[in-house]
Amino acid sequence: MVTLRQELKDSFDRNAMFLMASYAASALFGFLFWLVVARLYPPNQVGSATCIVSAMMLVASLSSMGFDFALVRFLPQAENRRVMISTCLTITAIVATALVAIFVFKLPQLDIVRSSPICMWSAKVGQCGPLSN
Repeated sequence: MVTLRQELKDSFDRNAMFLMASYAASALFGFLFWLVVARLYPPNQVGSATCIVSAMMLVASLSSMGFDFALVRFLPQAENRRVMISTCLTITAIVATALVAIFVFKLPQLDIVRSSPICMWSAKVGQCGPLSN
């Protein structure tokens, strides 16, 4: 039987464990965050915040367009890695900006974002999410 200590000696297995722990910690903190928010704020504000967060996550996942996986696949064989990375980041930034503009200015459900400068800046900063992946 393989023990955890033996399993963690291999760097691939160790990195996989760290990734799983990172996802688990992120899910746990997200759950705790929404639990606290639900206790401190009225239901209509929690619903609006949930809508905004979901919209930003959708924009982030759509604007990445699979470049995160493409870079993992094709970057090792690329002749000019800097050009490939900068091209992917530029295209992602352009698509994210366009999607944020569509979401913020065209959807009537997001009036709360347009009415608050803090929410507007949060949407603009949130578009950088795909760039960090």
